[in-house]
Amino acid sequence: MPPYLSLQAVRGLAALIIVASHVASISARYMNASPVVMEMAHLGELGWALLFVLSGFSLVLSEHCQFGAKGQVWTFLKRRFFRIYPLYWAYFVLVVVLLRLEPGPTHRAPGDGVDLIASFLLLPYAPTPMFKLAWTLTQLLWCYLVLAAFLRLHLKSLVVALSCWAALMFCALAWLPAPHNPYWRVMVHASSLEFIFGALAGIVYLTLSKRSPGMMAEPFVLMLGVGSIGYTLTLGSVGSAGVADFMPWPRAVGIGAGTALLLVFVALQETRRKVKVPVVLKGIGDLSYSLLLSCTLTFGLCSQIGQAWLSGQVSVWQVGLVGLLSFVLALIVAFLCHWLVEKPLSRYCRRFLGASASPMSRR
Repeated sequence: MPPYLSLQAVRGLAALIIVASHVASISARYMNASPVVMEMAHLGELGWALLFVLSGFSLVLSEHCQFGAKGQVWTFLKRRFFRIYPLYWAYFVLVVVLLRLEPGPTHRAPGDGVDLIASFLLLPYAPTPMFKLAWTLTQLLWCYLVLAAFLRLHLKSLVVALSCWAALMFCALAWLPAPHNPYWRVMVHASSLEFIFGALAGIVYLTLSKRSPGMMAEPFVLMLGVGSIGYTLTLGSVGSAGVADFMPWPRAVGIGAGTALLLVFVALQETRRKVKVPVVLKGIGDLSYSLLLSCTLTFGLCSQIGQAWLSGQVSVWQVGLVGLLSFVLALIVAFLCHWLVEKPLSRYCRRFLGASASPMSRR
């Protein structure tokens, strides 16, 4: 049984961590940047790392039969295109319209220096993107292009190719200065390491899932993953630089490798029917893309409301109430966007994909 449900639940958990970190950032604004709240905001970096690792992991699982086969590159790229761009373009148009009518929720002014063409196409560029999420999508597109170049390789050769890619990344991150060119910056960003760890973890899962469960192998994978994440958190590297910045490679290695090992463990538990996947998390995983795209506008609106209500001296319960309402409203808006926009778009785009793709290949 493929671990589709558990991967969707992990995707939902990652999205919730990111959304909660945004809520914490809003709350910190009204609590004079309380250290405790700021630490909660920085934990959102774990959510982004988990999404990059999960992308590499799920793509290897969904495409493992295509590695080494001919004529799969175009099909792979077409699936990725229809997964990323149509919904993104829908929100892009909405933001452009709001920027002209009511720019408040966008946290932008109409005169901001935004390259609309580059932002529309998700190309790397130096100014702040139209969406804060856009840097993530641009980074994922680069990872997709590299993985597409490896599709002609069999899984054993894929391990070598991914390892070589990781080695080049290590060299660039350890010895080269932070690049200013936006294209080079995307190519050597440490989040690619997290994607690589996820892809390698996917291969490890495919190998272990065909074997009888060992007495110590899976608990060891769990302890190693938790230990890697815990040790990295103690180093204080999380929060020292934003995930969109040129983050240090030890953070990407510690968090990326740790979350990759945890994904292997969780996926094996579902395969061996040892875990019951929470339905709520699986559902949030299904609408996670709509959630991450729409939450920026939702929180922009909530921030404006909070500024009007929390003027002057504010109490902790007032800030907490605004944060809770922001969190709930983000989920409600994402649910509506998923059913009213994302699902109809997905059905329409699936016509261009020919044969129906597996559930994981559409993620």
